[in-house]
Amino acid sequence: MQEILKRLEIIKNSIEIADEESISFQVTKLITMDTEHSIDIILELLQDKHYTKAFQEINKYIVANKIEEIQGSSQAIKLENKELTKILRLKSEKLETYEKKIIMFNELYISKLGPKIIEVLHSKMDTLYSETKALQDDLKKRQEHYTLIDNSINDKSNRLDEILEELEKVDTYDEVYPELKSNLNTLKEEIQDNEDELYYRLNLLNDTKILINENENKFNELKSKLLVLSKISVDIKVNNFKSISTLIEEDGYSRDTSYRIENFEEKNLFLNSELKEITTQINDIENNSTFKNIINIEDINIFIENL
Repeated sequence: MQEILKRLEIIKNSIEIADEESISFQVTKLITMDTEHSIDIILELLQDKHYTKAFQEINKYIVANKIEEIQGSSQAIKLENKELTKILRLKSEKLETYEKKIIMFNELYISKLGPKIIEVLHSKMDTLYSETKALQDDLKKRQEHYTLIDNSINDKSNRLDEILEELEKVDTYDEVYPELKSNLNTLKEEIQDNEDELYYRLNLLNDTKILINENENKFNELKSKLLVLSKISVDIKVNNFKSISTLIEEDGYSRDTSYRIENFEEKNLFLNSELKEITTQINDIENNSTFKNIINIEDINIFIENL
């Protein structure tokens, strides 16, 4: 179609400058092409040298096709406009959902918790810290006691070996033998008692380590909650997230405004600009560290109740 229109334009211009050679060449080209009936009429007029009438028919044909082309382009722009409007609406709804989540958390935080909960969390953390410090001090003393008993067992074991060596050197009838034998038995009993106590002390050490580990986990959990609660009020104040209603009201994305924009190309530029802005807002929210914490909370009410 474009080739036919261009060749007709050449013929039209050739008629104006009386260039019959160019007219004849273009007619020959058009005859070999698959053309509609209106073109066949124009070709007949040109072959019969009716240039005035041919000029008029060519002009009408070109104008009609340009109108059709403009209408087709207009429909394409309208379709693009419809798709952009749909995408913008979905993005706006997503932004509104994010904003509601943030506002809901903030309202619950202020109404149910406020600064008081931070004080409570600090108090719990201070208590855990004190308890853990006491356990760590106790652990240190128990480790020292454990080491003393262990050293005592080693000393007694060495003395036991010495007595056994002495017993091997003396006869059973020797006057020192009963005393050595008695000392040997006493040492064995003491070593056994020490080993029993060492086992008991080892269990105490392990229990204390478990308690310290549990307290540290509780402390870190409270610290994590405190971090979320401490940052949320700051983030809400810093980030002025637009709602869909605000977007519609302030930025002209209203039904009336849409109809006032007669030029669809201009409207599409407007929609693309709005889409870019709202996409940036969504990305800013999704990349916000506090929002990532909030969005992962399945039930905000339960989360706050469990604090």
